[in-house]
Amino acid sequence: MTSPANRRATDRLYVNAQSPGMAVVDLYDDGSAQLFPGSPFRTGSGCVDLRVTPNGKYLLAPADWGLPMGGGMRQTFKPEIGVYRVEDDGSVTEASTYRFDRLTTPLGTDTAANGRDVYVGMGRGLAGMLWGSIQHFRLSEDGVLSPAGPRRRRGKFSHGLVQPKISPDGTKIFVISAFSNTIFTYALEADGGIGGQIHELQVSGRTPVNPVYSPDKRFLFTANEGSSSIGVLEIGPNGLLTEIPTSPLPAGRAVHNPTFSRDGRYVWVGNPIDETISGYSLRENGELIALPGSPYPSPGAAMDFAQSSDGAWLFVTGSPVKARKWPVKLVSFRIREDGSLERSQHPAVPLGLTFQDGPTSISFPIAE
Repeated sequence: MTSPANRRATDRLYVNAQSPGMAVVDLYDDGSAQLFPGSPFRTGSGCVDLRVTPNGKYLLAPADWGLPMGGGMRQTFKPEIGVYRVEDDGSVTEASTYRFDRLTTPLGTDTAANGRDVYVGMGRGLAGMLWGSIQHFRLSEDGVLSPAGPRRRRGKFSHGLVQPKISPDGTKIFVISAFSNTIFTYALEADGGIGGQIHELQVSGRTPVNPVYSPDKRFLFTANEGSSSIGVLEIGPNGLLTEIPTSPLPAGRAVHNPTFSRDGRYVWVGNPIDETISGYSLRENGELIALPGSPYPSPGAAMDFAQSSDGAWLFVTGSPVKARKWPVKLVSFRIREDGSLERSQHPAVPLGLTFQDGPTSISFPIAE
């Protein structure tokens, strides 16, 4: 291992969980990590999503009726989206809070390339599992979030666990209802408003969550938590989704958060119940081939990922599902040339949070 005196901080990681608070962690070029002074910073609880605006200025963190672990239900009667400013020194401060009515559960957000149009997926009840809807908001220059259109409700009780994903060309929005295993496609109007529904697709996997595009934007990947598989959907010339013939591909239990290598050749997913990471190479047609040695053991930390800006390290966060207090910690893996993972010798770093679930980590390169 590199001497602490010789290591260099290259990236900074922001992590939320079910407990209140946002951890900030400096990531180093030798694969080590260290908590930022003052971490964790104050936020709401019940978070299953953390997103950054395109300019890197604000972090959006829904706080709501979360899971009954780690204090995730503290926000049950005061759901909100907290907007947090990333300061020049790396710390975070609250810019604004948008509060929903007490029966709403905001789950996730996606922000357009202009940094102003924000789309919020929400539902009702525990983790927003029921009566899903989506709403258009606007984010001001000073970080204030305000509604820009009416809430668009799905018609069925089962259309919950809603996650929005703007299409790569910015003309549509895919609304993934994980509870009903359905993806709805809506047109986006010139002013950012949500237009009419233009497509509906029932997918093969159960409980599709954590949608992410391949680096070339040709495919949309989902972690099918309920069927322990990975869904692969191709974006056609008309901008609509179709599932490729080999989808879904088996993965580990409660699979989460597909994450691509910097060069787009490899993808990793976390299997938090198995406490492993599955790795795959990505073919031109979207098919996945298991990497040598996959799955890789990652005891107590197999939920979410952050890759170093040089592509050499994979930092993994998570909490042990079989423990009583579910402490969130961070470990690191060296990324080998063939995409396989080698656990570093650095000890796990406790983040001061409890029970991580969902895509709740974001990393940025540290400016020199």
